[in-house]
Amino acid sequence: MDIESGNNLNEHIRVNTENIEKVLTSEYFIVHCDSGIETYLRQDDAEKIDDIKIYLDKTLGVDSNFEEQKIKAYLFSNKERYLEFMQKNYPNVPDGSATFDQKTNSVFAYSPADIKEYRGILGDDILTDQEVENIIRGRIFSIVAHESAHLHSPFNGVGNEDSKNKWEQEMICTFLEDKTSLKFDEKFDENIKRQAREYLANLQSDNEIFSWEEAGAKWDDFTKAERLVYSWLEKQYGLKKLQDLWSKMFKDKRTISEAVKEVYEKDIHHLEEEFQNEMLSSKKLFRKIEK
Repeated sequence: MDIESGNNLNEHIRVNTENIEKVLTSEYFIVHCDSGIETYLRQDDAEKIDDIKIYLDKTLGVDSNFEEQKIKAYLFSNKERYLEFMQKNYPNVPDGSATFDQKTNSVFAYSPADIKEYRGILGDDILTDQEVENIIRGRIFSIVAHESAHLHSPFNGVGNEDSKNKWEQEMICTFLEDKTSLKFDEKFDENIKRQAREYLANLQSDNEIFSWEEAGAKWDDFTKAERLVYSWLEKQYGLKKLQDLWSKMFKDKRTISEAVKEVYEKDIHHLEEEFQNEMLSSKKLFRKIEK
């Protein structure tokens, strides 16, 4: 979510930073976090967090300006503390778990950092503590990747007040978030694809075809299948065509149907059906990030 900030935002942030300290400064990021998040940040993570910028540039096919104005990340392991911080600095922002501010090049996020709490969220008692720790670290980096992607130049300052713009951005940012998670949790691909298969199988049993919404997302269905569309398109047709699609949508202001037709030379409904059939039969979806 994009947020409107006042002229004295930076002053507000300096005043209201109890329980959150600057713990990491890199070439492209300044990370502030509470003690829960700090536990999972290591000495060599300055390079790892800068890899996010490099990865975003490479995947989106456009250089960002993060070197001109570093992204300031504010990360919380406690939901109440996060909401209190946001209420003090952005009282008009709806409650949530993450957001970004274009005017100050800042991202804000809550991410649970307690192993027991996170194990409950995952609903998996088989994972070792080390595996859960890796997933928590992955979540920290992936949520920074997601919110930072909203600040990237291809969107040209487009906020998300308009539901269509919000949905188009969210699909791209979630794609980037998920691929970042895969670097830390190799089972991530299996977990989200299993959920998508169940959803698509139910559609198929009702003789329905997955619909890639154009006017705005059905948010209840978003995490079930729509978040996987770009991963599938990259696997099936390559990253270059995906970058061309995004350029048509955000630079040339094409509708999704128009962009799909121009880039893939197929009707969007044909691509939707192809996606559903492939999802119900394939074994692997995500391509691992290559440096």
